[in-house]
Amino acid sequence: TINSHYNVDVPYNFAGNQTAHTGDAYSGLFISQSGRTSTDVYYEYIFNELDEPLIAGEEYTFSMFLSLAENTSSHSINKIGAVFVENLPFFNQHITTKLMVGYNLSPQVYATEILNNSNGWQEVRGSFIAQGGERYVILGVFEFANELQIEGVINEYIPGNVFSSYYYFDDVALYKGKILSNEEFNTFEYANHANVV
Repeated sequence: TINSHYNVDVPYNFAGNQTAHTGDAYSGLFISQSGRTSTDVYYEYIFNELDEPLIAGEEYTFSMFLSLAENTSSHSINKIGAVFVENLPFFNQHITTKLMVGYNLSPQVYATEILNNSNGWQEVRGSFIAQGGERYVILGVFEFANELQIEGVINEYIPGNVFSSYYYFDDVALYKGKILSNEEFNTFEYANHANVV
């Protein structure tokens, strides 16, 4: 069902204008806060069940592409990431901001740099060792705003006293093993063995 209250089309929608990184659709999250106090906060999250639980001791590579939505963002931030958990921290069938941040969940992969690209996509990628049994992934921010790096952007649609960030998410992927980025691959020392017939 499409929410008729908001325009949720691609590429033009209530949050901004962005083509998909690949395919023809993407998801989005509001991360907004007024006054930047730890009690006045509103975060949204995306979660999904994995096809199978993660295996203890195995290395995994997680990646996702993010783009800052220009119509609904007054600031760009860092530390948007992914947490892999065995059980979802539900409260009354909802994942809440206070519960998520209060849980002290540490994302296995997160953006260390500020994600400020509103014209294209930025990749967040990292590898981690699974504890074992993780069945769900949760995407979002797991710290209050005073623990984030924040960079203001010019936006005529948002009052100056409002902190607001909305990000598009696309091509979220999890691989078993360590997957090298293009930059890592280009600097990686490897032997080139010719095929022998």
